Amino acid sequence: MAMTLNPSSGRSKSGGRARESRDTRAALLRAATRLFAERGFDGTSLREVAQAAEVNLAMVSYHFSGKEGLYSACIEAYGQAELHAAKTHLSGPISKDTFKKQLIAYCEEVILLHLAQPDVAQIIYRELDRGTPTTERIFRETFIEGIETIVRQMKAGQKAGIIRKDTDPLNIAGLLFGAVHHALRMRLQVQKFLTKDMNSATFRKKLVSDWVDITLSGALISEVPKTRSRISRNGKHR
Repeated sequence: MAMTLNPSSGRSKSGGRARESRDTRAALLRAATRLFAERGFDGTSLREVAQAAEVNLAMVSYHFSGKEGLYSACIEAYGQAELHAAKTHLSGPISKDTFKKQLIAYCEEVILLHLAQPDVAQIIYRELDRGTPTTERIFRETFIEGIETIVRQMKAGQKAGIIRKDTDPLNIAGLLFGAVHHALRMRLQVQKFLTKDMNSATFRKKLVSDWVDITLSGALISEVPKTRSRISRNGKHR
């Protein structure tokens, strides 16, 4: 009796292996992010990561080509997500009201990203001081590109007559980006000592609105109301 082959059986096994590979990679990233945040790069071993992820040690090299690759992967995904937030919301102003709403939406998404992945954020802020060629590349391609996206938004605001042309777009972008990330870096201290929690939607929205208003307070072109001046017979305005 001839044996018949089921084509779908091969595809099913292949799909199962692909899912297993993705699950393994995700488990390693979760475990590594937590351990790197707690102990730093030098204080974390790949064996500890593999044990925490409950996978074979060889899987680290298979998916990430070693410790440096794993560490970089933890940071890069976060950086790409933040860059995506900038490119999604900062698409060029239409009006002053739209301009501010776009900046507020961008800031809110960055905060929510931080709140969802505090361990990654902790690694990133540590890396700002540590610095390696690999992480510097990631910063240039994601966070610095994010700042440049804000700069382009400010230039578009100047072109639209919303932002004063005698201001430097890079200075304004740096002020906003710096305010957001400094506040995120100090989030737990502010929560502990000042009882202000970014998990509160009410506080978060007020904070972001204030950031944008203060950043733009000296950069927006003032709208001068048009008034008619009547001149009396003796030549004086009245």
